[in-house]
Amino acid sequence: MNAIRKKEPRGLNRQCQALKKILKVYSKEEVMLGFKHCVEVKRCKQAELRPFLIYKFGRDRARKIVCQATIYECQIRAGEIAKEVVNGEQE
Repeated sequence: MNAIRKKEPRGLNRQCQALKKILKVYSKEEVMLGFKHCVEVKRCKQAELRPFLIYKFGRDRARKIVCQATIYECQIRAGEIAKEVVNGEQE
C-alpha cells in the first residue's frame, strides 16, 4: 500500500475499492502471490495485479469482477507476463 500511496496518493481509494472486488473472487493467498509479482516488477497497480491473476488462475473468475473490454486488455498483459516467466525474467 505504501508503494501505491507514494505513486498515486489520490488514487489509493480507487485501488482499495478494486482490491475489495478482487478479494471477493480470489483468496488472500492468491492475491498475495499477485502482490509479490507486482513488487518484483515494480508495478504496484491493479492494472498489473489483474493480468497476473488472469495469467496464473485463468480468466473465468476475473469475469466476475471486470467487464469484457478490461478482460481483453488484461489478457494482453497476461500474455506478456507468461513470456517473461518463460524467458526467466521472473518467478
